[in-house]
Amino acid sequence: MKTSVSTDELTAGGWVHYASDWYYYSPSWGSTTHIHVGGSNKGGTLQVAFISFKVKDRFAAKMYDAERMISDQSVLEDDTKIPYDVAIEFRRALKPFF
Repeated sequence: MKTSVSTDELTAGGWVHYASDWYYYSPSWGSTTHIHVGGSNKGGTLQVAFISFKVKDRFAAKMYDAERMISDQSVLEDDTKIPYDVAIEFRRALKPFF
């Protein structure tokens, strides 16, 4: 998994950028269901600190955490955390990282 991603890669992947945080909103579930990518933006490249998921404005899972050295893609296969149709959309959005 990549730990940095450019603004161009995220834009091409359908990502939306607000302030200092990066979000990808679900096209079918709306803005309450999104991926949150946190990190520091230096020269158009985001140094990724974490990737987490919210479903209907509730924390669902964290897929990546640089500080705790956690990387777990299996959360996208656990339908008790993330509904299957949303997980498919999240996978498409995360393509720049894999």
